[in-house]
Formats: sequence, C-alpha cells, structure tokens
Amino acid sequence: MVNPTLYEPVTTFFDLAIQESSGEVHYNNDGSITATLTMEVAKEKDASTLMFIQIDPTTGDVYYILIDSLDADTGEITATFPTLGPVMLVERSTIVVKDTTTDQYTDRTVAEIVDEFEGQTRDIEQTAVLQSMIDKSETYRELYAKTYTDEDGNTQYETEIDEETGEVHYVPNETFSFTVADKNASNYGETITITAADYTSASGFADIAIPQGTDEDDNPLYSYEMDGYYDAEAHRDINNIDWYRIALMGDSDLDEEKAENNMDLLTEIAPFVLTDSYVQLFNTETGEVTYIYEPTIYFTYLDDDEDETEVETEALVEAETEDLTESETEADTEVAETETSNSLNNWYIYDEDKDDDEKPVIVINGQYYALGSFMIFMPSSTAVDRS
Repeated sequence: MVNPTLYEPVTTFFDLAIQESSGEVHYNNDGSITATLTMEVAKEKDASTLMFIQIDPTTGDVYYILIDSLDADTGEITATFPTLGPVMLVERSTIVVKDTTTDQYTDRTVAEIVDEFEGQTRDIEQTAVLQSMIDKSETYRELYAKTYTDEDGNTQYETEIDEETGEVHYVPNETFSFTVADKNASNYGETITITAADYTSASGFADIAIPQGTDEDDNPLYSYEMDGYYDAEAHRDINNIDWYRIALMGDSDLDEEKAENNMDLLTEIAPFVLTDSYVQLFNTETGEVTYIYEPTIYFTYLDDDEDETEVETEALVEAETEDLTESETEADTEVAETETSNSLNNWYIYDEDKDDDEKPVIVINGQYYALGSFMIFMPSSTAVDRS
C-alpha cells in the first residue's frame, strides 16, 4: 500500500503523451512505456525517496510508480509508466522521532496528558495514563471508564474521591480491547484484551512528526497531519527508554552491567518480537488512540552520515507493490511494479534528538496509523527491580 499523504510534490502535473509528426498529441498506447526524463529538480535527489503519480486520462486510474534509475548529477530519471497521461514527481516526507513538542499539538487534551508525564522515561502505569485520559476527555471516558446503571436505568460513570486532595476522578475499566491493525502481523485482525493494571511503560512519551522548518524565532516546527498508515522502523535513543528491560525479552541471559559497559552486546541480539507488549500511539491532530501490538525490536548503531538505504535490517525483508483500492479521486489505483526493490510505504524514522553516538538506538518496527506521541508498554512482570 502507498500512503500519498506522506509525499510532497516536487513538480506540478505534466503530460506524458505521444506527439505525431503532424503535431497531433494523443494518449493512445498498447501497454507500459519506459521513459527517460531529464528534470532539473531531480538533481542531487535520492531515487529511493522519489516516485511518480500518474492518472490514466481515459479510466481515471491512479498509479504510484517507482523509479527505475536516477542520475543525480544530470537529473535524468528512468521509470516504467503503465499508461500515458498526467504525471507528477513527488518526494517522500522526512519523518523523525523526537522529544515531545506539545505546544504544536492540535488536540489539546493529548497535550495535557503527555505534559502530565513529562520527564518520565519508564515504569509509568497504564492505569495512570488511562486515569489522565478519562479525567480530561469525555471521548476517552466513553472508551476507557467504568460505568454502572442507576436506579432509573441510566448509564453513569463510576467515580471516586482522592482522600488526600478531595478531587473527584473517574474510575478506569480493569480491561480494554483493541484489534491488531498491522497487516504484516501474524495475528492481524485479532482482538487483544489488555488488563491495564498488568502493564507499565518501558519508555516515556516521544513524538513521531514531519519537520516543517522553523518559525520566526528559529524554533523548529513540526506537522502531525497524516491519513492512512505507514510501515516504519522508528528509532529511539536508548537513554530515553528502559533498554535493559526490553533487551531481556530478546536475550533472557543478558547481564545489565556487562551490557552497560559493552553496548555491542545489544546489537548482537537478533531482531525479536516484544511479546504481549504494545505501543500506544496518540494522534495529536484528532486525539484518536491506536495500538501496535507485539512490534519487532532490534538495536543498532548509526553513523551521523549513514544513509537510510544503507541501514541493514532483518525486520523488513521485502518491498510491497500491491494494488490500492482507494485514492483521493476515488478512482481505482494501483502500484506499478518496477525492477527496484524500494518500497513506497516503508520509512526509517531517525531520532533527531539522539546525541550519543557511542550508544546504539532501539528500533521499533511496526505499522503506524498516525503521527503523534507514543509510549511502549510491557507486562509489569517484566519490570526490572533496581532497588
């Protein structure tokens, strides 16, 4: 699947057509056409970040087309087009992981929730997050708060009074459920029931966002707008997570002190599934909450100048070029296959706040249904006693 909302136009639409010697222009052809175009805007670009969008002028079908080859010095692009017709060159947006920037969230309830746990990087109780959610939002209350039926048959929310402060709080449900949405997961479509009291976090909140330059005071700006989903390997500096607790699930014999003194031990652990665990992801535009169940995890070192196409991973093993069923024009759409192995909907998302190259990053591989703020939750039984 391709998510066009994560691509930015490099050109406007232009026509790919046949011009006869008479000067007549037409779009009739008997099959796909391999064409080489010289485009000034393609100079110094990376082929893996580009694709063409094409509209069939006869049927209205929309195609997303991979680049066969690119000469970055001349801007010469070769691609195989399934038809003639209007074409636009687009470039994938850069997505980053970073510390939270709640003042730029559209949904102010999410901002308040994330701010409440600012500075915490581990052992946040799932029930505490749910408590914050249902106290601040009627929408979350309907999903996560405990209810009862009063004597008149009306549904009411159960409340309790904090003995120390006298504040009235809503009571979270003991359990909540979500459906596994990751189409790559073995348990896709399965309904997962979580007992909230059994889970604590192995991280604090962090953002996934698209950099948008800076404001007039040179402060970085970010966008959290996106529809659909994307497959991603999201990186996070291990200084901001409980890396040992997570790594134990990949190597139960790992010694914390030895690993602290030799971080290479983390990168020697083969990619593993974070069993019975999940990423809770807030859409900071809409407030919607989604869950990535049992993501694949690994640790790796990254160089400052390392290109994302050079990152080796066993977590994503093949590109997808499957047919789409919808588009912004509501026409039938499909991905045109080419010889390249690049995938149009896979992202490497680097942590822009990583400041210690001597330590590896954790990589969280899954299918993400939003940009926004996320946290990793694991069974409380996996927590590490450091007392």
